[in-house]
Amino acid sequence: MRDDALQPAPAARSAWRVGGWFLLLAGSTYAAFLLWRRDPQVLEEHQLVESTQTAVLLTACAVHGVRGWRAAGSVETVARLGLAMICLSFAVRETDIDRLSESPVWPVTELVARGIVVVIWIALGVWALRRAGELLAGWRTALGPAAWCAAAGGALYVASFALDKRMLPLTAETSLFVEEAVQLNACLLLLAAGTVPMLRRAARARLG
Repeated sequence: MRDDALQPAPAARSAWRVGGWFLLLAGSTYAAFLLWRRDPQVLEEHQLVESTQTAVLLTACAVHGVRGWRAAGSVETVARLGLAMICLSFAVRETDIDRLSESPVWPVTELVARGIVVVIWIALGVWALRRAGELLAGWRTALGPAAWCAAAGGALYVASFALDKRMLPLTAETSLFVEEAVQLNACLLLLAAGTVPMLRRAARARLG
């Protein structure tokens, strides 16, 4: 019997992977709920839940950055590096560096960090514009699993802004919990996007 006959089919592996990530999302939400019920302070700035979000975002940034750097096609490279920058931008936004302590160093550090993010965005945009024709011709190939996973994470992050502005009829405590739980799931989805293919199957077959 051939060894590859014992290996699960790609569709089965994808199903298990998706199922595993959904279990992780559900588990993270439940864990955040238990922590919140035990100590509401875990949801405050620079505490456990928010620090976990930042760590996940920075990990996702690194994963997308490495995969983008290694990608053979410029479409995937731009898409991966764009996702890496989105994760980095969210991480800088979540951290509130200027409030880490009373030291006057931190506000300056935050300005420098935000400036670096802006400069990298500009550099990535210029680099992408120079390949605009190729990117426009092949953008559909990038609508693979990673794109949809990242889109779901981005949508959750945008939805959390409504909770941050108290736009829903919830108590302040409940609204804060739902906001942080939604953002944690968004961060995990952005990380999950780094573990699945960016290109659609037909495009991967052509590149292979």
